[in-house]
Amino acid sequence: SQDIQAQAQGLISFITFGMGWFFGSKLAGLLVDRYRLEGQAGHHWEAIYLWPAGMVAAIAVLFALGFRDDTSVSREPEEALREKEGSGTVLEGEAQRA
Repeated sequence: SQDIQAQAQGLISFITFGMGWFFGSKLAGLLVDRYRLEGQAGHHWEAIYLWPAGMVAAIAVLFALGFRDDTSVSREPEEALREKEGSGTVLEGEAQRA
């Protein structure tokens, strides 16, 4: 139902924006503190930026390994629409020919 869908979307938004930003800022703070240069004003930025780059690379590899493209569906969308009898759906080309 729409009520459950709205609640699920709210939960996803909370997890992504609320918890994601909270834990992301905490992790970023820990990394910046860890790679602060001793005796100098500054940070070892290359090491700091390698962490999120590595996380993105790992997620991309996991996505590539887990992604399954469904190639069993070979029909074109227009063919699938033509097979629906009595659906009231009219394609643009069909409407011009009629």
